[in-house]
Amino acid sequence: MLEDVIITQLLQTPEQKWTGPKLAALAGVSRNAIWKAIENLRQKGYTIDSSPQSGYRLTQLPTQIEAHYLKYLLNDLPLTVHTYPSIDSTNNEAKRLATDQTHDLLLIASQQTAGRGRLGRDFQSDLTHGLYVSLKLTPNISDMTQLPFYTLLTAAAVTETLQPYLEDKLSIKWINDLFYHQRKVAGILCESIVNMEAQTADAVVLGCGLNLAGDFSHSTHQEVAGTLFGETLPDSLNQNQLLAQIIHKIYDYHHHLLDKGYLETYRHHLLGLNQTVHYQINQHQDQGTIRGISNDGELLIEKRNGTIEKIFNERIHFGSEQFAK
Repeated sequence: MLEDVIITQLLQTPEQKWTGPKLAALAGVSRNAIWKAIENLRQKGYTIDSSPQSGYRLTQLPTQIEAHYLKYLLNDLPLTVHTYPSIDSTNNEAKRLATDQTHDLLLIASQQTAGRGRLGRDFQSDLTHGLYVSLKLTPNISDMTQLPFYTLLTAAAVTETLQPYLEDKLSIKWINDLFYHQRKVAGILCESIVNMEAQTADAVVLGCGLNLAGDFSHSTHQEVAGTLFGETLPDSLNQNQLLAQIIHKIYDYHHHLLDKGYLETYRHHLLGLNQTVHYQINQHQDQGTIRGISNDGELLIEKRNGTIEKIFNERIHFGSEQFAK
């Protein structure tokens, strides 16, 4: 695409100015096509200085998600990037696209109309500054029992990437929620596309919804929901760079899945360590004290009789209210 060619050249040579004829020759198009593409890029948030004598130079990047810049930042990965202003669910769309696209996919939306979390629960996806992302990969597993590791590694990758942007510690509520200042600020939903006949997973879809900034005061989730950056985004935050860092970290863990390096981050940020909690598992209410994470990613719960129960069940649910104070 012409705009991709222009952005690549301007980003790779930030101090160089490119004339219209030079860009036209490089792309094999007319000077008028270059002018139109430059104007389109300006509408997408790029500041591009120009003069008739010296040409074009990129002086400021878009801070909101912009497909051309994001693709440039991720050009070392085997990804096709799709962006949407609004969609029902990025996970749903990833699964729809996966039926005839076997390569890796990254889908990003600013709003979801049918966002959901684990166990089919609603996930509010219309925050002023929300970021809703799904990454479709071919699982790097030797058997189906290893699929849940993708939820752990996604939570660890997102936490590890976000932490330097924040003043205080980010926490992971087992197994798939992130908390900041005792409020839920992100949710993760990992789903698989299974070949039932072969009993193999053809793809895994890693979904993540980030509450970057906005107001939950009129939300039905106001008692537990929060944002990472308050009501407004910091001027210094570039969402493209943030997301590219997250995706690169996920790929790093994905390629070394069975090394389980992500468990160190997960343990360090585990919410509720040594806290007595109530939870529901297979419709049964229970309680215990969180003691940590096993080397296989299981949650360790100490029961009243002193025994340790290892939990690694997708049907378990911890109410967020007991962590939101």
